[in-house]
Amino acid sequence: RIINAPLAYCTYLYQTLWPARLAVFYPHPGMIPGTRVGDYLWPAAGATVLLATITVLCVAAARRRPYLLVGWLWYLVTLLPVIGIMQVGEQSHADRFTYLPMIGVYVMAAWGLHDAISHRPALRGPAVVGSALVLVVLAASSWRQIGTWQNSRRLLEQAIAVTDRNYFAHQTLGNALLDSGDFEPAQRHLEEALRIKPDSAYALEQLGALLEQRGDRRAAADSYEKALRLGWKSFYARLHLAAIRRDEGNLDAAIALWTAELQDEPDNAQLRVDLGTALVQQRRYAEAIIHLRRLVELAPNAPEAHNALGVALAKHGQLNEAAVQFEQTLALSPGQPDATRNLHWVRAQGQDQDLGR
Repeated sequence: RIINAPLAYCTYLYQTLWPARLAVFYPHPGMIPGTRVGDYLWPAAGATVLLATITVLCVAAARRRPYLLVGWLWYLVTLLPVIGIMQVGEQSHADRFTYLPMIGVYVMAAWGLHDAISHRPALRGPAVVGSALVLVVLAASSWRQIGTWQNSRRLLEQAIAVTDRNYFAHQTLGNALLDSGDFEPAQRHLEEALRIKPDSAYALEQLGALLEQRGDRRAAADSYEKALRLGWKSFYARLHLAAIRRDEGNLDAAIALWTAELQDEPDNAQLRVDLGTALVQQRRYAEAIIHLRRLVELAPNAPEAHNALGVALAKHGQLNEAAVQFEQTLALSPGQPDATRNLHWVRAQGQDQDLGR
């Protein structure tokens, strides 16, 4: 982070003076496995020397041209919170961080130009023409850059084209392509993101989603598991991995995943029904009833919730309570086949018990 800070200061100046090869995301080299710190030591040292030289020159000129020191300190100080010493996010720098700090550089340029031409009237004409040309060039550059924001695909393809090892752009483009159903290019970009950054849990999750949609559920499960082992807190990955494990017959693994996710989302109705149903399959009726009662509290108007609770109660021998749940199901969804059949069965069981007495 310390090495990146002077590089970022100088990069912002360079990209302001020459706004080319701009991107929505610039990857931080320190976030990419295999990056060698030594490759950045000399550039960072050079950038530090340059920043120190400019600072010394501004201090030396402070009496005659105070605007230089004011503008330069404005730039250095206002950029400091987002320069990356306290890293927030995975970017090495970001264009949006320069909006306020660059006011200082513009003060230096504007007052410096005024100072130069005020003592040399002959320069006023060339200065006006030069300023006009600069504005035309910047307007053309802005028009061209705005075009890259036409849609996500174009924006991310631009980022990939002008930056190196941009795993973020690859994985985000892969996700966008996945959403649009372009599976093959989506898979290529997600795999490239993982080649650059194998510990990208987001790319692993998206690759899992893609493989699952293409029918390769075993490979999808492997991808989800890798993402979760990296500490990825994802409802989607856990829920889909649990569904795959359930369909494979591995209920223990599915229940463990649902239980873990329930710690983060205790009021998620889908989790409660999946977990409760699985526990019923394992004949752990008392545990299932706890989750399915909570499900009914979360979704009191859902007939499926009442029916699921009724099934668990019936299997646990609580026939009267089960009948109440099946009746509630039929009140919400008259003629529902499962609830109708279950209610008849419960009533028949109750009559048999009465006869037995």
